[in-house]
Amino acid sequence: MTAMAAGPTNVVAAGRFEPAGILIRAAAAIIDTIISAVPAVPVGILSAAILGYSTGSIRAAEVGLGAGIYSAVFAYFWFVTAIGGGRGMRTAGLRIVRWEDGAKPGPRVALGRVFLSSLASFAMLALVDYGWALFDPQKRTLHDKLAGTIVVYWTSCSQ
Repeated sequence: MTAMAAGPTNVVAAGRFEPAGILIRAAAAIIDTIISAVPAVPVGILSAAILGYSTGSIRAAEVGLGAGIYSAVFAYFWFVTAIGGGRGMRTAGLRIVRWEDGAKPGPRVALGRVFLSSLASFAMLALVDYGWALFDPQKRTLHDKLAGTIVVYWTSCSQ
């Protein structure tokens, strides 16, 4: 019996994609965050008005504002991650793909990736999360590693 040669175990090793650098990812994220704020602010204001009016509490209105804005931003990033990236990423020529096969993340993987990224931001670990990409050979953040994704230059795609 002959041993089968092990092939590449991921899309970068297979030469299908080039990992995107952290600075271009940050610029794309800023654009996507600004775009996500367009629907998020009205949702937040509406949530604040409903909670504030129904309870008569300023504190409830503040919570409603924050929860409404966060929910809309989370929903936006979940959706755009599932399809491979938002307008900022697409403008920069980037896509989010699954590490093992290069496909779009899909809703389940996207939910995990966005949740992990949000968790890192809330826990004030965003610098560690994104700083990880500075030292990772494939330029993956911790939330990319845990979710099984990678951000790549779409122009390097051979598909």
